[in-house]
Amino acid sequence: MTSVTEKTRSRKRRRRGELRADLVVAARDVFVERGYHGASLRQIAIRANATQADLYRHFPSKAKLFEESVFRPFAEFLGQLISDWRAGSLDELSNADLIGGFTRDMYEFTRTHRGLMLALISADAHGDEELGDVRSAFREAVAQVIAQTRADEDTRGWSDIDQEVTVPITIAMMISTALLDGWFFPPGADHPGKQRVLDELTRYEVRAITGEQLADD
Repeated sequence: MTSVTEKTRSRKRRRRGELRADLVVAARDVFVERGYHGASLRQIAIRANATQADLYRHFPSKAKLFEESVFRPFAEFLGQLISDWRAGSLDELSNADLIGGFTRDMYEFTRTHRGLMLALISADAHGDEELGDVRSAFREAVAQVIAQTRADEDTRGWSDIDQEVTVPITIAMMISTALLDGWFFPPGADHPGKQRVLDELTRYEVRAITGEQLADD
């Protein structure tokens, strides 16, 4: 059995920044397993082989730790998509290819990080005020997408679209389709397949956003 002294020594061997990183990983695992309301700081500290005092030195509250461990990966993913868009690397894409690529990336991220996304969404079930900063950060991340669609609205023919409503509901559709795949479609051989789902999701979005039809419509 590991003694308290041995555990303390193992903590001291960590390099600068390692403890914080370990706390973030542990928090992500516990939040995914137990949800925001079922997780405790004590559980997270134990999972990281740390103390609650260690945790509070890096994160002032449970909500801040949740924001860093659960929300941050989504924010960074969305930020990278927008960074590529702003850099002009997507300028040559048609509306269909741009929307299709964005849809594919969002769908695959959600499927890959399904537990994380469910933890993020379900945390708001009780509307706790302590999560206000997380909700604000989420809206700010989506606002980056809105800002970019506005920047391109004239060149892409989107000037008559209500971006503040269209962008959030389109992102919501991408995420919910990925999260509810197992509820909507049968497993195994009868499943329509990811590519078919993405093709139809993109077709729907292109028509709704631009009024255009894909080449094979």
